[in-house]
Order: sequence, then C-alpha cells, then structure tokens
Amino acid sequence: MRKCRIITGARDAGKTRMVMSLSLRQGIVTLSESADKNVRYLMDLSDGAVHDFMRRGERGYIISDGAFEWAAERLSRIEKGSAAVDECGMLELRDRAGFHDSIAALMEKEEVNLYVTVRDSFLPLFLSEFSPDEYEVITT
Repeated sequence: MRKCRIITGARDAGKTRMVMSLSLRQGIVTLSESADKNVRYLMDLSDGAVHDFMRRGERGYIISDGAFEWAAERLSRIEKGSAAVDECGMLELRDRAGFHDSIAALMEKEEVNLYVTVRDSFLPLFLSEFSPDEYEVITT
C-alpha cells in the first residue's frame, strides 16, 4: 500500500519548519544558510550529517555533485518508523529525478510513516505521479 502524509503550503510557508517541529529522527531536510536561500544543503535527521545541495547561479540553481546519491543512500536505510523527505518539487514530478525513487520506495514500506513536503501548487501533480492509496494532507 502506497501511503504518506503530505505537508503542503505556498513557497516559504513553513513546510520545512513544520517537519523540524515534528522531531522526526529519520529522513532528509533541505536547509538554507540564510533567508535568501542562495545556498542550500541537505541534512540527515538521523545523525545531523550535512551535504552541499545547491547554490543559486545566474540561470537558477546548480545542484552539487553527488547530493541526491548521498540522500538516496541514507534514505534507503530507513525500514520503519516516521521519516521525512523535504522536498518534492518539479525535478521529482516532471523529470522523475532527485528524490523521486526514494519517495516511491519509502511509500511502499508498510512500517514507514512518511512525511513529504510539497508546494501547494504541486499537490495535484504529486497525487497523480505517486498515486498514494492512503494519504493525509497537512497544510501550513
């Protein structure tokens, strides 16, 4: 059964803050060094390890080498309990890249209670792409 909890809201509505407030001990969150979000990194909730994720360039964000592979390896270790993937965006929904395969795999694990952050405007695409059998939408 494909299941998840979807934390949704507009850009900068506090989706990541909500994930952090849940005190989850597994998963990956995307954090910024400053409010302008020019530099972002990934943090593993299980041990606080971080990995460079992306930097804003002249034509959009530039993804750091190995970022998604690092996250996928860590997410693949999750077998049970609550976990988060922050966030699912157009890279996952349009290109089936980024966290796409990790989200799909975690949704299939019966003993995992998955929380995924999704911008509110992408929610219909998320539901269409991942077709969860059971889900709850939490709005920030």
